[in-house]
Amino acid sequence: MTGLVERGWFWHPERVGVPGIVEIPMPHGARWWADVLAPRGCVAFHAPSVSALVALSQLFGKRWREVLIAAAPLGAVETTAEWAPPPVAESWARLVVVRGVRQWMPYPVDDIALPIDEAIGWHLAGHPEMAGLSLAPVAPALADLVVAKQEGMLPQFACLDVELAVTIAKDVLAETNPDRLLIEDAEEHGPAAPLVSDEGLMSVLAEWSSRLMALEPAGALSLSPADAEPNRYPVDLRSVTARLLEWHGPEHREVRAVRDGNGIRVECHLAEGTEPTDWEVTKLRAYAARRDSGEVLGSAPLMADDRTRVTGLVTAQIALEGDVDLDALVVGVGQDDIETRPRLDPAGHTLLEVDRRLVATWASHRLSHVSGRVADARVPGQASAADHVLDARVLLDFAAGDAVRPMHDFAKQRVGVAEQLVKAASHAGWSPEVAAERPLLAELIPGLPDLATLPSFRQ
Repeated sequence: MTGLVERGWFWHPERVGVPGIVEIPMPHGARWWADVLAPRGCVAFHAPSVSALVALSQLFGKRWREVLIAAAPLGAVETTAEWAPPPVAESWARLVVVRGVRQWMPYPVDDIALPIDEAIGWHLAGHPEMAGLSLAPVAPALADLVVAKQEGMLPQFACLDVELAVTIAKDVLAETNPDRLLIEDAEEHGPAAPLVSDEGLMSVLAEWSSRLMALEPAGALSLSPADAEPNRYPVDLRSVTARLLEWHGPEHREVRAVRDGNGIRVECHLAEGTEPTDWEVTKLRAYAARRDSGEVLGSAPLMADDRTRVTGLVTAQIALEGDVDLDALVVGVGQDDIETRPRLDPAGHTLLEVDRRLVATWASHRLSHVSGRVADARVPGQASAADHVLDARVLLDFAAGDAVRPMHDFAKQRVGVAEQLVKAASHAGWSPEVAAERPLLAELIPGLPDLATLPSFRQ
């Protein structure tokens, strides 16, 4: 749950805050949630009124709405299988992928291009007004991408998305709009002979993604000496946006605690490119709790200093009563409201670890698309999507029975979905013709260094 009011029809509200689940807003306050592991499936929905229910039925069908009305004419919070909507079209799945990359992708993505990708997603889903709202603020960046296309800086499948975004821009921007004129001026240069072949561009992207994967250890036995230190803890992705703090794979322990006077000092590092003044950073807190129960003993804000922009280090001082036994504590990072606190109890910790591996499975799968590899290909000695999902399965299989319920069954279901994703990708590879599989512009741009010569993408 994320503070939503439980009225009307609300199906599986407990799934809303799970890492890898994304929200899609609809008219009249309706919303539905999908899993990045299977972006065509709805895992939760909320219709606070009949009007909202009608809006959802335009996506899921009139028959689905009739089932809900017959079962609960006045609305209810339910978990019955009969409430499950049918799969959405591939065009909607593309929008789910875009929102998933925005919220859950731990690898670098280009924030300037993300609104262009979202505009394409809304356009494919049949909502031109939302496409226009997403695209208008970043139209100059689209003009730069037109130049990149003309000069052979983009792979062919990315050129298709640029052309689609230009079509959207011409639909939503007035003929006299300066940004539209800028885009049209870029188009007038006409197509040029590609400076780099499509194969050459994919080779550059493959090398870049390999460097990212090389930062990740291949399982616990290959952890760095720092990760093997006692009193280090993984970040709960439910509580902290994946790209906010450094990420070196799901085995990496981002948070470190040391004794300090009458308490502990908590340390972690911001991801490269994350500004200490970002709103999300300023809301971060460190929590200390009892390892055996998850009872919170103290918390404090994570603070930057004059060196943070260089080192990335942020720290918190947590005062604790009595002697500090670090081995009896668990430390986490979240925000200063109850709903986004990290899971600090033993059951929550198990699910935290499973969620990290499922996000890593999906992220590795997406990265393989960017580099043109199939999902189970890997940098020698490094973890793959298949490794991550296997680790998630083992963690759940050894979980202590009822201790991790009620979310245990949903986590098990998601592990099965992730296994199917990896299996299908290893057999079929990926097809740029399928909208939900095609790499986003925001995923491609960080791996194409020549784009940094364009004004919108200069670091």
